[in-house]
Amino acid sequence: MERGRIYEIVLTAVKYVGMGIGIAVVSYFSVALIVSTENEKRLMSENRALKEEYENLREKMRVVENVISDLEVRDRTIYRDVFNAELPAVTEEPDSSALQVGDLFDKSVEELVWEAYVKGRKVDFTVSRVDGWLDNITDNLLERGKKAKALPSILPITDFELMQTGASTGQKFSPFFKQLKQHNGIDIMAPIGADVICTADGTVTGISRSAKGLGNSVTVTHADGYKTVYAHLGEISVSLGRSVRQGTLLGKVGISGNCFAACLHYEVWREGRCQDPVFYFFANLDPFSFKDVAMTAMTTGQAMD
Repeated sequence: MERGRIYEIVLTAVKYVGMGIGIAVVSYFSVALIVSTENEKRLMSENRALKEEYENLREKMRVVENVISDLEVRDRTIYRDVFNAELPAVTEEPDSSALQVGDLFDKSVEELVWEAYVKGRKVDFTVSRVDGWLDNITDNLLERGKKAKALPSILPITDFELMQTGASTGQKFSPFFKQLKQHNGIDIMAPIGADVICTADGTVTGISRSAKGLGNSVTVTHADGYKTVYAHLGEISVSLGRSVRQGTLLGKVGISGNCFAACLHYEVWREGRCQDPVFYFFANLDPFSFKDVAMTAMTTGQAMD
C-alpha cells in the first residue's frame, strides 16, 4: 500500500509538471507571435524603409527614362533634318526582366538593393550617352559659328504657350473649302498685332500682299537650302531684298487672306521639300514641351486657312 501511494503521488506530480511546461510553452509562443522583440522590430522597420526607397528609385528611373525617350525623339529629328545623319539608338532593347511590384515580396532585401543598383547604373550609362550626343550637337553648331543662326531653330512668335498650337503639316480639314487639303505649315494662334520674328539669318526674297490665299506674307531664304514663310500678316515690317537676322521683326499677326481667325501660318522648306516646323523649334522647347506641341499639332485635324 505504501509503495502504491508513493507511485500515485509521483504520477500526479509528473502530470502537473507536464501541464505547467505545456502551458509555459504555449504562452511563450503566443506572446512571441503578438509581441515582437526589439531586434525584430528594428529589422521590420529597416525592411519597410528599404522597400520604400526601392519604390522611390523605380519612380525616379521611370521619370528619367521618359525624359531620355523624349530627348531621343528630338535628337533623331535634329540629326535627320538638320545634320543629314541618323542618330544611333540610345537605349538598349526593352528589359523583359523588369522587376514588378509583386516581386518586392518574393525577393530578399539584398536582391532588391542589388537590382536597384544595377538598373541605376544602366540609367546613368544611358544618360551619359545622351549627354554625349547633345555635346556632339553643340560642337557641330559651334563649328558652324555664325551659320548656326542660319538654321530656322526658334519659334516665329514670342511668349509662346501650348494652347496656341494649331494644325501642322499634312492633310487637314479646310474651314473654307470644307474638305481635306494639304497643309504645308503650322498654325500658331496669336492676337492681332503680335510680333512675328524671323527664325534664322537670311534674306527677304518674297513679299505678298493679298486678300486671298496666304494673305500678306513674307518669304525669307536662308543658308543650306532653307526657306521660311510667314503668312496671314496684318502688317509687314521689311522690304524685299533686305538682309535679316534671327529675331528680326518681320511684321504683325493679322487675319489677311483665307484665314479663319487671327493666327500666324508658318512654313519651313528645305531644298524644295516641305518640313514639319515643329521639328525646328528645338532651340525654344524643352523635351516635355516639344512632345506636347508635336502631339497637339499632329492631332489637330482642322487648319485655320
